[in-house]
Amino acid sequence: MKRLLLPLSILAVVGMLWGSATPAQACSCFGPAAIDEVDLLAVGVVVSIADDDEIREAGFEGVDDTDAVLSVERYLKGRGPNRILVNDPLPGGGCGIFDENSLGQRYLLYLLLEDSEYRTNICLGTIGLDDQYDGPFGQERLSDLESTLGVGVSPVSDTTFPYLPAVFAATLGPLAFLAGAAFVWRRGEPHN
Repeated sequence: MKRLLLPLSILAVVGMLWGSATPAQACSCFGPAAIDEVDLLAVGVVVSIADDDEIREAGFEGVDDTDAVLSVERYLKGRGPNRILVNDPLPGGGCGIFDENSLGQRYLLYLLLEDSEYRTNICLGTIGLDDQYDGPFGQERLSDLESTLGVGVSPVSDTTFPYLPAVFAATLGPLAFLAGAAFVWRRGEPHN
């Protein structure tokens, strides 16, 4: 019985260690997505970081996913608003882009529009334009896209409602009605 105690205890310890190990996760990509595989291509600056709900994925419990709010300078493909919230996975092994160091940085964004939500990741092709490591590659990719697609279009402004014509219509419409009513009323009176 004593001879079995040592091998059984070793087997139990190895089993516990084997079961508690989480697999390593790494992001591996094959280059940027083709232009027709993404919904939007844009250039924008990160203006704030938004913490998503806590991640409940095995090995990442308690980690906050960080998404970014970007001010879009221009759209190379498609059109959209001047500020967007972009959802991306965890940085690093999760293929995410944005973290606390992203604030104020410009990005070339390859975006998918899913359920009214903008999504991206490294594998789609989103890359920094100001970063000392990615910047030269990002600038080269941006130049290639501009040679194919042009310089792009400005984002759709949030204030596209024609306020001045609406004010004129709201003011002149009732005045014209009152003038017409006064004219009809005056025509019905006998003239001396």
